[in-house]
Amino acid sequence: MKIVITENKIDDAIYKYIESIIDVDNIRWSHPDSVDDDDNGDESVIDYFWGGGYSNTDLIFSYYAPEYYKDPSSISFRKEAPILELSDNDLFEKLDSLFGNRWDKPFIKWFETTFNLPVKTFTLNIE
Repeated sequence: MKIVITENKIDDAIYKYIESIIDVDNIRWSHPDSVDDDDNGDESVIDYFWGGGYSNTDLIFSYYAPEYYKDPSSISFRKEAPILELSDNDLFEKLDSLFGNRWDKPFIKWFETTFNLPVKTFTLNIE
């Protein structure tokens, strides 16, 4: 017997899995250099962290709006923005081991829905 699963069904299943493993209530965010209450930081970048703190080891992903790429030499990046960059190795390994190269579109959809921010380009910053 052959079972056919549509691409939409697979994407929906991956999306639901992402929802189930990421506790949005346990995510903190900041603009770089804004850990001080006196400084608003660079509002064209948002770093998202697991609830424990604001260190690089807690960084999940970063969001770069087109305004971040002000310098004329970064025009190629501006054309690709807004950019979502995943930095959490454990999350990457979990998604990649289960879904291979099929999880990026559901992940982008989850991010856009959860944080109400558009994404044009998705990148990895994995060690």
